Amino acid sequence: MKTSLEMANLRVLQAERQIKEWQAVRQIEQQAAINDQAASADYQKGKKDGNKELDNAITGLRTSLRLREQQLASVKQNLPAASSSPLGCDATPRSDFLVTYGEDALRLAAEADNVVRQLTACQAILKQDRYMPKAAGADSD
Repeated sequence: MKTSLEMANLRVLQAERQIKEWQAVRQIEQQAAINDQAASADYQKGKKDGNKELDNAITGLRTSLRLREQQLASVKQNLPAASSSPLGCDATPRSDFLVTYGEDALRLAAEADNVVRQLTACQAILKQDRYMPKAAGADSD
């Protein structure tokens, strides 16, 4: 009888220890999920902010090129002889050309920024997983 009571107490202690280990693992998993969500939210915010920056940069490019075109038109009106000279100002407006290629360059830079944001988010998740505390008795890979 005493032996079966001791065995039962031992099983209870083992079960309690296992419950504590599972709770510790569950807590670590919950913290990992919270950290993953934070990394995802940072990435999404950075992407949204990056899109705003891109829109502002494109608007600034268009505005500055329109201003440049107006300045060139003003100079051309004030110097009519220069435009008829072979060495004079270009008669065709180039702002459309510059806007197109400028926008392409800005969009390419924005894509590169988004790749960096993605890699940064992935890196944060990998670091978290690598340095996540292991619960007692947890299996390791």
